[in-house]
Amino acid sequence: MMRNTHFLIAALVACSCAFASASEKVAPTLKPVFEVDVHGTLLAPESVGPSADDYFLVYADMKVLALSVRDGKSLGATTIEFDNPPSWIKGDDKFFVLATPFAITGHRLEGEPSTWTIAQSDRQGHQDPEDNNLIRQIVSTGDHLVAMFDDGTVKRLQAADDAPVWMHTVSPKPASGLVIVEDVMTYLARTSRGESIHILDARTGEQRSVYEVPKGDSVLDQFPGEPITMLRVPDGFIGVRSQTGKQQWRIGGHSRLPEGHAAADASGIYASVDGQQVVKFSRETGERLWRFEGVGVKPPARVTMSVCDRFLLVRSESFVQVIDATNGASLGRIECLNHEQIASMKLNGHVLRVLVKPARKESMWRLEELRLPQKGAAESKDAHYFLQPFANFKDAIMLGDGLIVHDGDRLVGFNLPNN
Repeated sequence: MMRNTHFLIAALVACSCAFASASEKVAPTLKPVFEVDVHGTLLAPESVGPSADDYFLVYADMKVLALSVRDGKSLGATTIEFDNPPSWIKGDDKFFVLATPFAITGHRLEGEPSTWTIAQSDRQGHQDPEDNNLIRQIVSTGDHLVAMFDDGTVKRLQAADDAPVWMHTVSPKPASGLVIVEDVMTYLARTSRGESIHILDARTGEQRSVYEVPKGDSVLDQFPGEPITMLRVPDGFIGVRSQTGKQQWRIGGHSRLPEGHAAADASGIYASVDGQQVVKFSRETGERLWRFEGVGVKPPARVTMSVCDRFLLVRSESFVQVIDATNGASLGRIECLNHEQIASMKLNGHVLRVLVKPARKESMWRLEELRLPQKGAAESKDAHYFLQPFANFKDAIMLGDGLIVHDGDRLVGFNLPNN
């Protein structure tokens, strides 16, 4: 049971957004709907389903507690203890999955408290420096999890219980992590002969093919898929047929390509070039499909990119640029001013929300909202909101239409506009 000494729900009257003046040009101020006193760590979800937006997790007093996004009230606590904050790997409206280097555990939200072990290292329980087969990586894919151990053992498991789907010991051992996209899984291996990319069927764990990386090359990123798995190397990209391991195309060959981060989807790969451009290449042929000019980052600063449906998000410390992934058109941009920084960002459907941290602790925070055009719509629509100062900001997460800010020893919750 959770002790009331760790959480104190502050009685707040929820109210709607209030305008600072009658002018429509003045952004409204969002008022908090709850405050919770907490001595712990706010856990950021790594992969959460759309129905898991009703709760958030906090690590406190060696346990993980689930709290309501709507009012901050307790929904329960884990029955097991953790030496350190675990990772929140997966969740839905009925259960959530937590992971440490020593175990992956499932925890049910409804009904009788229920905890099950999905996977564990050689030594069950708390941290042990002599444990020689730790869980090295966990990847969430659909309703399943894939766990890789130090000895090269890879297991695919059901997230909702402890039932394994398959288990293999891969050889040679991966030099870096697994990468999984739908039904294709890849990993990089290094031996005395050089580097190789192993391409496997993620449904069965069986190896499909091996691509021997040419001498002098080094694989920086892997983007598995069908029918082509794409690889980023120092001077460009290589396309490898997933079923055969045969190289289909290669692009690049000069220092301008690529620079910074890359992202990929089923249709192609996106690369930033010199911080000023984003280029999309076809997954099937390697040909250039479009080029976007004017990203606006000066080296050595870099951007990170992610793609969801048809929206490509290009982010730096001070802006988020949204590009139509199908044709390279600009769909909008959110930019920080006067040494502000992006504290949190979330794309929820076609609504992009960005929490902006001010340069001074006593200043108001801002929430920037960009409603991206849906099919048939002409343009994006933006909105701006102010929030109270957070002098001791630690972290923030957005789940659905809820914003949770960890400020000092309190959690502050906001309901975000959804119209």
